[in-house]
Amino acid sequence: MTKTPEIIDNFLPWEVFSNFAYAAMNSPHFSTADYTSSPMESDGSMETFGKQLSTNQNLAECMAQAILYRRHINDQQLSDFYIRYEWIVQLIKEKLDIKKLYMLRLNCTFGQKERHQGIYHTDMRGDYYDEHCKIAILYLKSNNGGTQFEDGPFVQSEANRIVIAPSKLMHAGVWQTNAKCRYVLNINYEPK
Repeated sequence: MTKTPEIIDNFLPWEVFSNFAYAAMNSPHFSTADYTSSPMESDGSMETFGKQLSTNQNLAECMAQAILYRRHINDQQLSDFYIRYEWIVQLIKEKLDIKKLYMLRLNCTFGQKERHQGIYHTDMRGDYYDEHCKIAILYLKSNNGGTQFEDGPFVQSEANRIVIAPSKLMHAGVWQTNAKCRYVLNINYEPK
């Protein structure tokens, strides 16, 4: 398995991508989190209802997310959005040659006045995932944010661009300064 990210522009046919991306960004399926990569980034605003806020807070470290698909040990969680657009998810799975899908998640981060980079992380942890799995990030709209890979390239958010990398490759989100929202579809999977 290659250790460098692969970048593919125009990943899906535009008419398929544009309908899927628009629906993904505009459906009422998002929930908010007061962290992005790790619950340790939380400022306590949700658990304590704002009554015991952390003094070490970075206001950029929050996001909205929608879990479209999650595989558990003995079951699978599917959202209504996943079911409605399953034919597009199937097309994505075919293009990525997916054997087993673990997570399909929409993330939305909010624009900042100054460029901000989150912490380096992996989405899935464990020896099996490190050896056998990949992450793919499909950018749903263009802006100057993106993904920074540790010891690797910065991949700018460009509508219908996908970046594919081994799961064990550390990466970090980079917040945009020229758009209010940055939307990505994170795909964690095992290839055939």
